[in-house]
Amino acid sequence: MGVLYRVSAQTAVNDERVAIIFGFITLALALAVFTSCRTFVSLLMRAGIKKPADNKIYRTFNKYHMYYWWFFGVSVLAHVMMSTFHTGLPKAGDPDAGIHWTILILGLGGVISSGVLFSTCRISQTLLAPAIPKLSLTNKAYASYFKYHAYYWWALALLVAAHFAAGYIHVGFWPG
Repeated sequence: MGVLYRVSAQTAVNDERVAIIFGFITLALALAVFTSCRTFVSLLMRAGIKKPADNKIYRTFNKYHMYYWWFFGVSVLAHVMMSTFHTGLPKAGDPDAGIHWTILILGLGGVISSGVLFSTCRISQTLLAPAIPKLSLTNKAYASYFKYHAYYWWALALLVAAHFAAGYIHVGFWPG
């Protein structure tokens, strides 16, 4: 009987490699989003750097904050898609099922955390304003949600670090 598509060990390794490449791209884009965020500017000011937002190079970099979010979102989707191609839903009997579940759950937590973070970003107000006209910092409920924006970065950082560590434990930096 003919088989239309059979997953070989080489295909699984290639899917894993592509997922890792997208993971590093996603990490780089997350850093671009963070370093162009106002939270990063406040961290620089607390570190003693006076008026970092007045630097011409930083202003030019910061101007594209919204685009970094879009590229980050596309990269996250590609990373999730390739990771899912590699692991599928881990099944009993798979020797790597435990670590795959750990990586997938931490990754899902990162995706959810990114969504929460994006929803508190000032650019989300612009995007959501047509659908939710009263969404602004003058809205008391949203303002109380928005004020924790910097703390949501910590949640994302912890989830990304744990996701990265679990991935490293599983394959190192590059599967063989």
